[in-house]
Amino acid sequence: MKYINLKILPNLIVLSIILSSCHNIRKDDRNAVLNLTGKEIILPDSLGVMIQDVPVEYDFSFADYKVVTYIDSKGCTTCSMKLTPWNDLINEFKTIEGIDVNFLMILNKDADVDLISALKLNFFRHPVMFDPQGRFKEKNSLPSSPAYHTMLLDSDNKVVAVGNPVLSPKIKDLYRQILTENGTERSSELCQKPVVALGVVNAGDSVVRQFNLVNNGKDIWNVQGITTSCDCVSATISSEMINPGDTAVLTMSFLADTIPGYFSKYADIYFQEKENSEHLLVHGFIVNCIN
Repeated sequence: MKYINLKILPNLIVLSIILSSCHNIRKDDRNAVLNLTGKEIILPDSLGVMIQDVPVEYDFSFADYKVVTYIDSKGCTTCSMKLTPWNDLINEFKTIEGIDVNFLMILNKDADVDLISALKLNFFRHPVMFDPQGRFKEKNSLPSSPAYHTMLLDSDNKVVAVGNPVLSPKIKDLYRQILTENGTERSSELCQKPVVALGVVNAGDSVVRQFNLVNNGKDIWNVQGITTSCDCVSATISSEMINPGDTAVLTMSFLADTIPGYFSKYADIYFQEKENSEHLLVHGFIVNCIN
């Protein structure tokens, strides 16, 4: 497990509260946020987690950090979900090496047809908990303002920052600062989509995904080698040399484990002309079967 640098923690907490505040924030909300910071967040045992319409086994204790966002039933729920920005943010944070970051969206709604359809149409393949009775908000004594319903938690599920990173670039930078304190941020030079969320896969299935590596520069890139996260993952590339303007395709294959739950697999491609590797990752949830 990785842990946040305690020397910067107090300043980050204060900054997160200030940046996520409005000028007219109520005093009781401010006090509620202060009470929330450092508090352990608990998931109600009676609520299950789904990827779109498929139940999955979600281990909330897993991961070095978690981003949790709670969306109440007021107004347009599908508008408030901001699925496309969340997809982009999750994929971006997943490129940070050396730490595990999990995400959970909690909806104060039933899993109705419209919500499931919205998740599918927006290709949102991340954990969602449906909580029509508002048990999560009640159990954790969340502030009344939705501005404080998104939190970054540490490995002990304690709040280290508050605010919605998809609505504020300053909050996003704050979250990234905390995450990269113990991890390494990696940017891809050749692949526009280095992270792929697979959603759910059957236990024991053979999974294959391809990544396009595009050389938009003026220099030739020569492949030096490829390493993978484990023996169950293999990766091949269509060309050992990528000329300017050309595209090479990396094919990643792995055999899904027989144990249900979250998985993350990667391949690192090393080039002779490049100091850092291209880090390509797939992640999702293994289930016993998909109905």
